[in-house]
Amino acid sequence: MKRKKPTKKKPKIDPELLTERDAANFLGVSMSWIQKSRHPDATSTPPFIAFGRNIRYSKTDLKAWIKDHRRSA
Repeated sequence: MKRKKPTKKKPKIDPELLTERDAANFLGVSMSWIQKSRHPDATSTPPFIAFGRNIRYSKTDLKAWIKDHRRSA
């Protein structure tokens, strides 16, 4: 009887967390804009999470950020 080799499972990424590209698409902005928005001098920064060099955006936080920045004419 052969033994099965243990398979390495890829860690599951929370679908709630978006990459820079996904967050830019979600907000309808360019990758450049979303990267520049994280600069300390930026006036309006969507909330983000940093894991070392990895940046992620919570969909819930982005929706709240959009709501907070809604303006009426």
